[in-house]
Amino acid sequence: MEEWAWILPKNQKEAKFVAQLLCDGGINKYDLTCAGLTENLLKDNRWSYGMRDEVYDDEGNVIAEGDEATSLKLKNEGEVE
Repeated sequence: MEEWAWILPKNQKEAKFVAQLLCDGGINKYDLTCAGLTENLLKDNRWSYGMRDEVYDDEGNVIAEGDEATSLKLKNEGEVE
């Protein structure tokens, strides 16, 4: 693990908190906005925010996206490994 990796959000809840803080809170004191953050820009970078909406197989191939991925994740959380 990189020495700076501890700074990254650990899960989706943390990632959303950081995004909300940046867009609604602390960043405003520098007169910046999130107006330029379009849906597609955010969608392209969700993996780096800890908010992936895809499910991958063992080889790294995408096997589900969007709502289907969410359903699979919720189903898998209920299963005991």
